Amino acid sequence: VYLPEEAKQKILEKIGEASQGDVKILSTTEKLKDKSIKKAAEAWDKWTEELSDRLSEKINEWDSEHSPLWDKEKVIKDYAEGFTSSLSTELENWGNTEVKKIVVNNLQILSKEVCENLEVVRINLQEVDEQINSNLNEQFNLAIQNIKADGLDINSVIKLEDYDDNGGGLWEGLQLGGLTGGALFMFTGLGILPIIIPGGTVALISSFFGIGGDEEKADMKIKQQVYNVGFQKFQESSEEILDKVCDNIAEVFYTQFKSVSTVIEQAILLYENLLEQQDKIHKETQSQLQVEKAFISTKQQQLKQIQNRLEIILTQISGSR
Repeated sequence: VYLPEEAKQKILEKIGEASQGDVKILSTTEKLKDKSIKKAAEAWDKWTEELSDRLSEKINEWDSEHSPLWDKEKVIKDYAEGFTSSLSTELENWGNTEVKKIVVNNLQILSKEVCENLEVVRINLQEVDEQINSNLNEQFNLAIQNIKADGLDINSVIKLEDYDDNGGGLWEGLQLGGLTGGALFMFTGLGILPIIIPGGTVALISSFFGIGGDEEKADMKIKQQVYNVGFQKFQESSEEILDKVCDNIAEVFYTQFKSVSTVIEQAILLYENLLEQQDKIHKETQSQLQVEKAFISTKQQQLKQIQNRLEIILTQISGSR
């Protein structure tokens, strides 16, 4: 495909336009990420204010097959697991309602800008195809089907615009179901059970209760003490858990941007490959011209030598007469 200089200049302009779109999307991604994190932090503060009451209501759901009078440490461990389970459920519910709503709402805004920019990229590719009879847009469509970033393809980003509150497909499709999963893992990793269970703490809780007395009252005292210690440990870890949730939110937005940016980079690469091909053809043409010029020059020299010899021969013939 031959490209006139005007067409080359147009392609360079389209490369610049695609790059500017990439930068604009990154800026929007940053703003929406920060907005989501701020909203999530506000929701977290409200959620933690009400958490104590909700967890205290779940105390009666904790169960142990051991006697609070004769197997206090085993009962403490069972109730510690009950506390962790209750807390994890509350955290997961919060993530799948409040955080999910915040993130998806802002992802929809990002998606709109992404779709607008990708449409511009498509139109520009089509214009080049029509001008020089190439198939850049076809190559671009194929690239979109193949490009994936961390298990998330660009098609999922585009489908964000079809999201509604009643459709769960987007959430699962974007693999955001584990948005708070990392936070829960971190929470457990920080050691809610190890903090409560190991010798020192178990012994501390056990020391509050003497052997004997009413089993039901002893059971309730253990539950209450486990709750008090567990909630205290949660409060101490609260900031770290929120940080992890915020990190996960940021990762969701950067994953979106990475996927979109990869697609835009692919479009730019198609343009650059076309220009490189033209440059190669130009260089090969110039090289061929140089070879032809050298060949012509050689033939001209040979012809001149022949003419010189003829002149000498003619001179000699004329002299001999």
